[in-house]
Amino acid sequence: MKGFEEVRASIIIPTYNRSKLLDYTLRSITKQTIDLKTIEIIVVDDGSSDDTLEIVKKYQKYLMLKYYFQEDKGYRVASARNIGIRHSQSDILIFIDCGVLLGSACIKAHIKFHESNAGLVAGLGYVYGWDQFEKDQVNLLSLINVNNVDSSISNFRSQAIFLDMRESLYKLTNDHLNDLPAPWSFFITCNISIKRSSLMLTGLFDEKFDGHWGVEDLELGYRFHKKGGLLFVIRTADSIHYPHDPDMSHKFRDEVTNKLYFHRKFPCIETELFLSSTFLELNKKVSLAICKTSV
Repeated sequence: MKGFEEVRASIIIPTYNRSKLLDYTLRSITKQTIDLKTIEIIVVDDGSSDDTLEIVKKYQKYLMLKYYFQEDKGYRVASARNIGIRHSQSDILIFIDCGVLLGSACIKAHIKFHESNAGLVAGLGYVYGWDQFEKDQVNLLSLINVNNVDSSISNFRSQAIFLDMRESLYKLTNDHLNDLPAPWSFFITCNISIKRSSLMLTGLFDEKFDGHWGVEDLELGYRFHKKGGLLFVIRTADSIHYPHDPDMSHKFRDEVTNKLYFHRKFPCIETELFLSSTFLELNKKVSLAICKTSV
C-alpha cells in the first residue's frame, strides 16, 4: 500500500444495498482524468445484504480500492463515513454518495482546489439532477448515459436543465456562500471535499445521529463554520445525481429526530429555524429573523 504522502486524495463512499448505484459511481471513477494510481477509494458498507461486495471486487483491478463492512444495525452513515476517514491515507478527503456519477474532471478539480487553498476550506462539487423532491425522474433518467457522464453533463449545462438544486442561491450570492448567515447548511456530503487535517480540528461526524436519516453532515458543517471554515463552490467538480428514491417523505419524517438533536446540541436561532425549514429555506429565514431583531 502506498504511503500517506503518495495518495493525493481519498474518496469515501458509504453504501447500503445499492449495488447498482455503486457500480455506476465506481464506473465513473475509472474514467477520471487523474492518474488512478494516485487516489484511493474507500467503500464503507453499512450492512448490505445484496451483491455490493461483488461489485467492489469487480473494480479492484482498476482502482486502489478498500472495502469495510459494518453490521446492519440501522442507518449508520455517520459511523460509516468515520470509518472511511480513519482509514484514509490522504489529507484530501472527497465524500461521494453512492449513486453520484462523477464527471471525468471531478476528482482532479477537488484536488486542485485544495492544493491551491490553505486553511480551513471545503469544496462543494456541482450536482446536476439533484432535487430534494426527486422531480421529473423519468425524463432525467432518459438523459443520463452512465457510460458517458461527461456528455450528459454537457447536455444539462448547455440547456440549463436539471441544475443543482442549490443553483438559485449560488446565483444569488455569485457563488460567495460565506456571505450568507448560515453557509454551513450547504455542507452536504453527496459531492464535497475537505482536508483531513481540518476534520481533526473540527471533529468527525457525530455518531449520535446514527439511527435516523439526515443532518449529520450539516451539523459537521456547522462546527466547521464556527471554527472559521469557509465553503467554496467548485463548478468544475461536476457530477450527476442518479435518481433512486421517488418518495422522500419517509426520510423527511425521520429527519425531524436529528434536527431536534442538532438544536439541543447547539441551541441558537439558526438551528431553531432549521426545525421548520429545509436547508434551502434556512438562510432566507435567518436573514428575516436578523432583520426583525435589528429593527
